[in-house]
Amino acid sequence: MARANMLLLVAGCVMLAAVCIEAKIYNFQIVEQFTPGNEIKSFGPKDSNDDSEKGNGYVYNNVGTESADANSAVYAQVGGLTFYTSNKESEEVFSIKFVDIGEKGGSFANAELHCRGVWTYTDDGKDVSEQEIAIIGGSYGLANAYGTLKYSRQGDSNAWLVKGAFQIDDCARA
Repeated sequence: MARANMLLLVAGCVMLAAVCIEAKIYNFQIVEQFTPGNEIKSFGPKDSNDDSEKGNGYVYNNVGTESADANSAVYAQVGGLTFYTSNKESEEVFSIKFVDIGEKGGSFANAELHCRGVWTYTDDGKDVSEQEIAIIGGSYGLANAYGTLKYSRQGDSNAWLVKGAFQIDDCARA
């Protein structure tokens, strides 16, 4: 009898492991509209005579739209913190909160992706035109998400094409 129970336990663990191996993969695209002057300085170095951004932190809230046209449909709100670690890099910590796009009430409905990474700048302080940020989690229908965001500047505008690819382990959602 004990051997039969042990066999059932092992079989159950193997089935659970098989379910946890499968991960649903999601891809999405928005255009984040960086609004000049939208960042609010929230902290900086206490005693600094340096005119650079190093040590300064800003909070921001941007809109994620369907296209580069700032008046196109809103798909998300992007809000977070930028902390300048040097004149050529800043640490980014932010969330993307989606509106109810796609399947109504689906996985993206009012869910968030939590993101973190390093944003880089040229020697003259301009954004490097290609950036990559990590997706490190989520909430609601996107809990336990992980993946990447790839940012590409759209010409000379303040619009950035954001292509996201992430997965969610099914076993984490059970």
